[in-house]
Amino acid sequence: MKFDKKHFFSLFRRKKTKVLTLKTMFPCCVRNAISFGFVLLAFVTLPAGYYLLESWLPQEKNNAILLLQMLILLLPLAAAGGACGIAFITAAQQNDFLAQAARERNRPLPKWDDFCLYLPGSRYWFLYRHLAGELPGTSRWRLWVMLISAAFFWISWIFIGPLSPIPFCALAVSIGFWLGIARRIAGVPMQKKERLGWMLLLGCFLVSTLAGYLLFYQGKGELKVEGQLLRNAGIPTNREELEQHFYQGRTPNAEFGKLVDRNSDYNIKKGSECLESAYGYYKLPESKRRKIKIYLTGELCQEDFKNIDALIESGDSLKYKMCFPSDYLTQTLMPHLSYYRTVMRYFSSRIIVALEDKNPSEAMRLFRLADKFQENVLQGDFWIGALVAISCEYIRSETIGAMLGSGFLSDDNLLEIVDLNHNREEKIRNAMRYGLRAEAYLVIETVMRLLVPYPKIMSEIQYDGQWQYEKPLLRFLFRGNTTVFPTPPCLWTEAIQQRYSLYAMRHQRAVIRYFDDPTSQREFLRTDLKRELATRELYIERMLLPYYFSAEQRLQRILTMSKMTDLGLQIEQFRRKHGRLPETLDELDIPLPVDALSGEPIRFTRFARLFEEDGNGGTISRDLPGWQLSAAGGNHEKALEEQKEYRRDFFTVITQWPVPAPPEPPKNNEGSFDFMGSAAATEEAAP
Repeated sequence: MKFDKKHFFSLFRRKKTKVLTLKTMFPCCVRNAISFGFVLLAFVTLPAGYYLLESWLPQEKNNAILLLQMLILLLPLAAAGGACGIAFITAAQQNDFLAQAARERNRPLPKWDDFCLYLPGSRYWFLYRHLAGELPGTSRWRLWVMLISAAFFWISWIFIGPLSPIPFCALAVSIGFWLGIARRIAGVPMQKKERLGWMLLLGCFLVSTLAGYLLFYQGKGELKVEGQLLRNAGIPTNREELEQHFYQGRTPNAEFGKLVDRNSDYNIKKGSECLESAYGYYKLPESKRRKIKIYLTGELCQEDFKNIDALIESGDSLKYKMCFPSDYLTQTLMPHLSYYRTVMRYFSSRIIVALEDKNPSEAMRLFRLADKFQENVLQGDFWIGALVAISCEYIRSETIGAMLGSGFLSDDNLLEIVDLNHNREEKIRNAMRYGLRAEAYLVIETVMRLLVPYPKIMSEIQYDGQWQYEKPLLRFLFRGNTTVFPTPPCLWTEAIQQRYSLYAMRHQRAVIRYFDDPTSQREFLRTDLKRELATRELYIERMLLPYYFSAEQRLQRILTMSKMTDLGLQIEQFRRKHGRLPETLDELDIPLPVDALSGEPIRFTRFARLFEEDGNGGTISRDLPGWQLSAAGGNHEKALEEQKEYRRDFFTVITQWPVPAPPEPPKNNEGSFDFMGSAAATEEAAP
C-alpha cells in the first residue's frame, strides 16, 4: 500500500468546522466580556507599569524614557477609544446572537430587520422587538436596562466627555445585563472557569483602584508638604505669591510702563540703538560717537527716556506691570528687560559725554541715578531677568573704569563710588537667587499644568503658522475628567503625574539650595545637583529648564568683574596716595581676590588693551595709556591652544582722555560693519 504524504499532513492542517449554536455562542460572549474588562483595566493601570519600567531603563535611553512619559498622557484617551471599540464589538455579537436564536426557533430574521440591527439608534427598537419575545414578561425590565444603558453610553461619551467615568459605568451595566439576557435565552449556566474569570477581573479592578487611590492621596499629602518646603525656601507656590515676589508689595510706576511700551513698539521711531557702554564706546569711530552725542541732545532721546531721571529720584518701583497668562507662564511677555539694558547704556553714554565735557559733577549725578536704577534691575524677573541684571552690572563696572580713567573725579567722588560699590557681590548673588526662585515657580507650575491625563501642550503646537492640531477636537476628546476626585480611566495617570510633579518640585528646590550655598565646595555641590536633576527626568521639565551650569558660569564671571572693580578702586586710591601705580598688586597690601571661575590670580597690566575686529573675521589689538585688570573669562576650561586673549574679562582704565577713536571703517563695508564686543558685550547680547 502506497503512503500518501500529502493526504496525511493535510489531516493536521484541516480546521475543524465549528457548529454555531446558542450554547456555544454564550460562553464566547462571556469570555469576550472578561477579555474586554482586562483590556480596559490594562489601559488605566499601564501608567504604573511605565513608571516602574523607567527605573530599569539606563539613563542614556533618553528617547525611550520620553516616549514612555508621553504614552502615559495618551493612555486615558486610549481607554476611551477602547470602550468605543468594545461597544461596537458587543453590538455585533448581539446581532449574531439574535440571528442565531431566530434560526434555532425556525423564525429567521427578515432581511430588512437584519439590516436595521446595524443602524445606529434604530437598532435598539429592533433589539427590543425581537428579544422581548424570547424573554418572559417578568424579565423584560432587564432588557430595558440593557438598552437604556447602551444608548446612554453613547450619549454620555459625546455630551459628558470620553474621559468621564459615566460612559464606562454605562457600558459595564449594558454588557452585564446583556450577558444575563443571553444566558436566559441560551438556557445554559455560566461555567466555573468563567465565574473564576469574573472574580479575577473584579479582584484585579478592586486591587488596582485601591492601590491607585492610596498612591494618589499619598502623593497629595507629599505635594502639600513639598509646597511648604518650597515656601520655606522662598519659592512662590501660587500666582499671588509670585506677584508679591515680583513687586514686593509696591505698585509699578505707570509712567515707566509707558516708556517700556514705547521702547517695545516697533512702529515707533527710536534712536536708542546707537547707545553703547563704555567699552563699546571706546571702539567706535568718531562718526558713530558724534551720532550718539547728537541723539542724546535731540528730541527723540527725550521721548525715549522721558522724565527717567525724575522717575528714578522719586523712589517708585520701576518694575513693569506684567500680565500673566492664565494657561502658561512661559508666554509671559517681559519687554522691560530689554529696556533695562537700554537705560543703563543711556546713562553710561551720558556719563562718558559729561566726562569728555570735563563736567565731573554731572557725571557723578548720572552715576548715582544709574546705581539707584540698578537696584530695581537686580530684582531679576525669572532666570532671564537675572541675566539682564548681570549684563547691566557689566555696564556699571565699565562706567566706573571710565570715570577713574578720566582723572576728573575728586577724592570725595572716589570715596562715594567706593561706598556705592560696597557689598556688590552679595547683591549680585541675591539677584540670581531672586530670579531663580521665580524661575522655579514657572517650571513647577508649567509642569503641573501640562502633566494632566491628556497632552494639552499639543493644542499649542503650530506648524507654518497654522494649527497642527485642532483645538475644538482636542477639547471634545479630553473632556469629562474629574481632577478633584479622580476616577477611572484617569486615576493611575493622575497618580503617576503627581509623582512627576513631586520630582519637579524637588529638582527646583535642589537648584535653589545649590545657588544659595556660596561655599568653595562647588564640585561636590555640582555633582549632587546633577544627580538630583537626573532623578526621574521629565521630558516637559527638560523643555523648560535653563542650563543652570551656564548661568553659574555667568554668575561667577560677573562676581569676578565685581572683584576687579573693587580692586580697581583700591589701585586708584593707591595711585592718589603714592603718586604712582603699583608695580604689582602685592604693593596694595590687601588680601588679593582670585578669579571665581578658575581660581587663578587676577592679572594686572600697566597699559590698557582694546580688541577690535579687523574686518576679515579676525581681531586686532590697540594699546592705550592706562592700566587693566583681567581674568580668564571665556577661556575657562578651554585647552591652552584654544585660549584667546580677547576672550578674557577686563576692567579697563584708560588715562588718555578723551579716549582716542579708532580709524573710520572702509566705506564699502559700511553696511556690514560691526565691532566686536568684549566678554561683557557678549554677556549683554546673550539674554
